[in-house]
Amino acid sequence: MLFAYADKVLDLNTLEKLAEQGLIDLFYGDQTHVSSEGYVPYGWQFPDEEVSILVAKGYKTNIRWAY
Repeated sequence: MLFAYADKVLDLNTLEKLAEQGLIDLFYGDQTHVSSEGYVPYGWQFPDEEVSILVAKGYKTNIRWAY
C-alpha cells in the first residue's frame, strides 16, 4: 500500500517527538550505489562541447549510511 506524502510527514513528526522525549533513538539513513555502468539522466554542456561517459560494465557496490 502506498502512503501519501502527508501521512509520511505525520509519521516522521511522531517519531521525532518520541526521540525528543528520549523514548526512542531515531536514526536517519539512506542507500545509494556506485556502478561501473555510466548513467547520466541529464546534464549541461556548452553548444560546441562534446561530452561522453565511458562505460565498463561489470559491478555495482551498495553504500549504506546513517546519521
